[in-house]
Amino acid sequence: MSTATNSDLTLMSATIIKNIRAVASIVVYDLLFKQNSMRLEDQFIFCYDSFHGAPEKNIVSQMDLLLSGHRFYNRLFTIELSSNVTDRNVAAIPSSQNSADGSLFYLKNRYCTAKARFLRGKHFTKESLSSPTKTRPQDKITGRNVYDLAQSTLRNLKKVTAMAEEWLDDGKLPSGRSWDDLYDHLISKSDEMSKEKGSYTGWIAFEILTKYNEHGENILSLLNNEDAKKREGEGRSDFRKKAKLKNDAARSVQVGADTNAFRNRGLSIQARLHVIEMAQVEDAKKIRKNEVDVANANTQLQLLLEERKQAILLAKSICANFDKDDEFWKDVLNITEQVKKKKVEIESLMACKKMCDSEIDKSTKMAESLLANLTEDASTINIQDNAPQDNVPQDSVPQDNVPQDNALQDNVPQDNVPMIPPQNNMPTVEMVAGVASAGVEGTEVSRKRRKCVPKLDHNDPMSLYYQMKVEQVEEDRRREKEERRRERRETKKEEKRWTMMMMALCGMTKKINKMIPDSDSDNESDSGEV
Repeated sequence: MSTATNSDLTLMSATIIKNIRAVASIVVYDLLFKQNSMRLEDQFIFCYDSFHGAPEKNIVSQMDLLLSGHRFYNRLFTIELSSNVTDRNVAAIPSSQNSADGSLFYLKNRYCTAKARFLRGKHFTKESLSSPTKTRPQDKITGRNVYDLAQSTLRNLKKVTAMAEEWLDDGKLPSGRSWDDLYDHLISKSDEMSKEKGSYTGWIAFEILTKYNEHGENILSLLNNEDAKKREGEGRSDFRKKAKLKNDAARSVQVGADTNAFRNRGLSIQARLHVIEMAQVEDAKKIRKNEVDVANANTQLQLLLEERKQAILLAKSICANFDKDDEFWKDVLNITEQVKKKKVEIESLMACKKMCDSEIDKSTKMAESLLANLTEDASTINIQDNAPQDNVPQDSVPQDNVPQDNALQDNVPQDNVPMIPPQNNMPTVEMVAGVASAGVEGTEVSRKRRKCVPKLDHNDPMSLYYQMKVEQVEEDRRREKEERRRERRETKKEEKRWTMMMMALCGMTKKINKMIPDSDSDNESDSGEV
């Protein structure tokens, strides 16, 4: 056999070459999908290295793996052992056309024409598959081209997958049909997916990389996830479909971690509380029903065990040895079967009860959602400050319970100005402090604070949460008071100690002053005598 010539390389159509290149490109894109997030330029570099290979980075070329028929790539080829290859002339045949054992790699007949079969190393090589055009085999396809080709292939694969599911019978081939019939049907629908005539980009990748073949294995892990940004334009119907999905999610009453049904529906605080109460009633009914079912089943089991015990005593008194044909022992066996069934029923009820207990109750979800967005949606509450500030008796409000930095007043809407939600979307300490100080009777401030928060109810999860926050604030204030009192006591003790020291120092100074004149007079008398 001779090496590949230009005439041999031109036999393969550009469509076949592009689709074979798309197989390696989508595998490279799948590897990129599994990597950590990176910049777009770094993604292009990764695609280039993975497609062509980078020995310095220990990256194997996907084109080399494809041409060698590694793993799933062997589904592209029909491997034949040439009759002209012997131990003597195997070294004379180019290694690009045969393997070490003399096997020849032909493309499967589906990918060939009626005139010729395409042989690896003769009709297509690594250079012809890695170059952007046939006229420039020395050039290499860029990483961006690999990236774009993989995205185009992935979009077509998703469309074809939907069509294949419609054609199949519950994921299986219809009676009397084969996988080739499915492939022909999809190619006939290629005009709906691509502008190419008679085919679509990725039809070879669909046959060997997806589960729609005799192997039933899905090679690509990104088919179950959303694709990257779409480069081609979309019609109005696509945007309407996306808007419909978004609106349906907003209208849903399901409360999840990322969806706030209260906020999306625009419910007021009172309406939310009513919804929570209704959900609590439903949860209580479910819990009560599970408890009653388990209790009834246990009672029935106890009665059956007692009945079986009496039946065994009666059967032993009549027939001491066990006899399955005896009518009394038959009654014992029947009761035993009923006991087994009842035990299975109790196990299923306990499993159902355990599953219900492990799930978060609907009322708890809604209460958490209400607490998380209480201050955020406070602008929807109509609270008006009708009482003038001059009528508030300042001497009736304990100074220890009222913050001096006006933080509480900032959270009370005045002149219909909506409250500014905090950054963490949780009730502020000042609001909870208002609940702690709401017990002050005879003041307008306490009434205003009661309006800011729901009424406390120890049977409601939200009220228990507020009660906990109130107790926490009160405990913090009590500690602050004790700390300030301790500091004042220490200061007074220090002042008293310094006062005593100063007094003692003054007394010693006076004594010294009294002694100094006497010593001077003695010196004067001594000098006179001299």
